[in-house]
Amino acid sequence: MCKFLMNVSATIVEGLDLTFILFLLNEYAFRKKNLSGEWNTKITTEKTSRNPYRNLSIEFKIHLIQKGYELVGSGEKIKGYC
Repeated sequence: MCKFLMNVSATIVEGLDLTFILFLLNEYAFRKKNLSGEWNTKITTEKTSRNPYRNLSIEFKIHLIQKGYELVGSGEKIKGYC
């Protein structure tokens, strides 16, 4: 019976140690980046078999809001030209 209790307590302690290590990794080693704010992006088509789309550039303005691991946002095309 004593050996059983020692095994159970050792398993609990090891579980707590693993939980603590994973907590530290999540909070300090693999921090989530804050992506909130206004983003501008440009997409350019360099190679295509369709001539009208060759060297086509489109610019977007994107607004993002991040709450924890939830990310929401909206965007609009601001320029589209060849």
